[in-house]
Amino acid sequence: MALWSVAARTGWLRTLQPRKGASASAARGFAADWDKFVDRAPRGTPAAQSKATKRARQAAGAEKKQRAENDFFWSCARGQGGGSLPPMASAAELFGDRRESASASASAPAAKKPTAEVKRAGPAADLPAISEFGDEFGALVPDFVFKNLVGQDRMRYRQPSPVQAHTVPLALAGHDVLASAETGSGKTVAFLLPLIASVAKRRQGEAAAAPAAGKNRGRQPATPAALVLAPTRELAQQIQREVEKLTFGAPAYGGAARWSAAFYGGVKARSQLADLAAGVEIVVATPGRLADLLYRSPPLLSLAKCEFLVLDEVTPPTPPNPPIPTTYPTSRPHRPR
Repeated sequence: MALWSVAARTGWLRTLQPRKGASASAARGFAADWDKFVDRAPRGTPAAQSKATKRARQAAGAEKKQRAENDFFWSCARGQGGGSLPPMASAAELFGDRRESASASASAPAAKKPTAEVKRAGPAADLPAISEFGDEFGALVPDFVFKNLVGQDRMRYRQPSPVQAHTVPLALAGHDVLASAETGSGKTVAFLLPLIASVAKRRQGEAAAAPAAGKNRGRQPATPAALVLAPTRELAQQIQREVEKLTFGAPAYGGAARWSAAFYGGVKARSQLADLAAGVEIVVATPGRLADLLYRSPPLLSLAKCEFLVLDEVTPPTPPNPPIPTTYPTSRPHRPR
């Protein structure tokens, strides 16, 4: 503080003021010097107080925005929010024009045959895999799921991929499943088929007068039946699209307006909050947005009634003591070796 006081009294601060007619480079130099000056400013000085005031204003703005979003959510939950839900995607938007040519059917995902090597372990390792998406499989899933999966004007699956052939019957039988497969092998459909079938089965068994699992009443948070956690926004959007395909034309159970909705950051939250307040059965979310909805006061989302959990794209844990590199490229001689 002594040096600071001396500098202030001796007019050192005035030396940071650019002279009239100074060049652009001189102005940039002044800006850099001022940034360094502010960073070195002790607490309690005018510069430090200015930064603290700016941070306080930002925090107050964020809190005000969150309160407005919370009020919007609760008003939507009571049917008074005025937040209209976007229309459901049409069949053409989800599946494209499947009537263009019969040859398109040959290029459907069902053309893949389960030829990859499969390793299974666990108490249900002897449960038979499925060989095709035929009538026998159709008896295990809701009619709307089977129609969307194999319909000529829908997804046109015929034969399951290896990960689908082995994991779907395990999950439908009620087993926990951990699967690893290469990109593009059909993992998303592999976990969505039993997930949607299980949620539909639970909802069909509930009385029509019972409160919906995803429908809000009063000041109660949304309580979906299933959660799909994805690491990125792009993957969450992709999963949501596949859910929309498999649940196209599906009945709404217990008053939930949507079968699913995706929740992720990087966009305005109001449209997502309107979906959540209207009621959803399956929540597809990234970790950041999920934590935001769970830990607001009061929370907008509760997992108290969540019965099914899917973790997609789980990466291996980092070793406890990862090796630290001790050499550097020779093209950077200033780096130590």
